[in-house]
Order: sequence, then C-alpha cells, then structure tokens
Amino acid sequence: MKMRTIKFRAWEHLTRRMLNWKNIRGIKDGKFTFVEVFNPKYFTFMQFTGLKDKNGKEIYEGDVIRIRNNNCLIKFEYGMFFIVMKSYGVVPINRIIKEAEIMGNIYENPELLKEAEDENA
Repeated sequence: MKMRTIKFRAWEHLTRRMLNWKNIRGIKDGKFTFVEVFNPKYFTFMQFTGLKDKNGKEIYEGDVIRIRNNNCLIKFEYGMFFIVMKSYGVVPINRIIKEAEIMGNIYENPELLKEAEDENA
C-alpha cells in the first residue's frame, strides 16, 4: 500500500497570504519540523489530502473544487477528507476526485465558498 504524503499549507491572517509547505517547515537537529513561531491565532493550517485534481494540482482541505458543474468544499472531519455535493450528499473524496478541478480556496477566493454553500444547501 502506498503511504500518503503528510504536509500542510497555512493561511497567514495578518498578511493575507498562503504559505506553502516549504514556507512552514523549519530544520531542527537536522530534521524538518514545523516552525515553532506559528501561532494558531494568526495562522490556519490545511492538510494535503494526498490527492491531485485532474490537472495534477495538489488538493488541500479548504479548497473549492468543481465536479459535475458543482462547486464543492473539501473538508476534513472525523479523521477523513470528504466532499459535500448537492446532488450526491457526502461523498468520500477518493471516489470522484479524478473528475475534480480546483477552482480556488476559501481564503484567497471567499466568493467560491458562497457559491459552494449555495449549491450544497
């Protein structure tokens, strides 16, 4: 069985920018660790799902993806990633991800969250 790569990205609330995995790692005793100065009050971390969209772009929680003409939000709850689709309800992310295309994320593109909520209401 192939192991899933564990990595994160972080939204920095003060500067309103997305930090990628390379920006949020530090080196301590020769090993990569999270930089200790990250305070959850100023940063929101999002985990990589281990999957990529149809264009090869990595999918993280907080991403809004387009599947079958629906905008859907990627969530991580109860120890798993999932998508809520208007037509299908809650769907495990690996079932339909081959069709998905990342449209943006809830921090850099908040209008997509509104569209996803409207479609998933």
